[in-house]
Amino acid sequence: MPKSKRQKVVSLTVVKKKDRAWKQSLIQSIRTCVEEYPSCYVFKCANMRNETFKGLRDELSASSRFFVGGNKLMRAAFGKTKEDEVEKGLAKFALKIIGSASSIAAAANAANDDDEDDGNENENDNNGGSNKRKKGQKYKNNSGSQNNSTKVTKKEQDNEHDTTTTGVVFTNLSKEDLESVMEEKTTKDFARVGQVATETIVVPEGAVMNIFGVAMSHTLEPTLRKHGLPTKLNKGVVECIKEKTICKKGMKLNADQCALLRQFGYKLATFHLYLKAGWVKETGKTEEYANEEEYLDYGDDDEMLEGDDNTFASDGLPASMMLPAGL
Repeated sequence: MPKSKRQKVVSLTVVKKKDRAWKQSLIQSIRTCVEEYPSCYVFKCANMRNETFKGLRDELSASSRFFVGGNKLMRAAFGKTKEDEVEKGLAKFALKIIGSASSIAAAANAANDDDEDDGNENENDNNGGSNKRKKGQKYKNNSGSQNNSTKVTKKEQDNEHDTTTTGVVFTNLSKEDLESVMEEKTTKDFARVGQVATETIVVPEGAVMNIFGVAMSHTLEPTLRKHGLPTKLNKGVVECIKEKTICKKGMKLNADQCALLRQFGYKLATFHLYLKAGWVKETGKTEEYANEEEYLDYGDDDEMLEGDDNTFASDGLPASMMLPAGL
């Protein structure tokens, strides 16, 4: 039956979109801080957690001020050219406010797609509009292959795991003191969907124990089995039927894997802030800092081959527990 037009989803939220007035207020706040504070730094936060970051802002509220907003908007606040910059050297400093490597590539690909669409539209106009693109169809060049786009290397993907947040901080503290406070806020937390596993977690056959060596409660057995762990109850004890790999180092985590890691108590995400570049008002010079973040070798995404019994099916069950095709 056709969908009723009367059944419309009504949003009850009172949150307003960030309009032009909000953007102008952010630009004005940043420019005000340029006059008040002697130095400014670009920082990046891996695995952002709002509660931890809020605690850092409250702790440094007397000496520093943090801004996390659109990168383009923050660059515009500092000035894009030497004629527009608020203070000497800020135009060069604004160039350091960039996101992850994947976001840069996505922006470049979007720009290429726009240029490509414009060119094909002009071609269609010349041909009387006969060569129209169908929905979901991608344009191809004359050689029959897709146009080349900006590619992100494996090293860039390892250095930027798509979980980094970029921002700026104005402060009266020295670089060493600011880094010391940031280092104190480094905490471990549970990984979220899409993040990369930093270690391999294997559940052995037998009684199921969490990371603390405590047996799982019998009430959790249906939950564990729902998320793909082959378990059963044996006289009130949760047992794993056979050895099961929850995640492999270097693989992106799905919802079932994250749920199991939380149940077992494995915290694979690290909230950590580090500085990327700094600007000092007195000299007007911008200094870029070496990335001191130690990224592990996460391996390749093709480490887990098709047909592996440890592969999680789309419905939450492992492939080994799925019924044969045709049944």
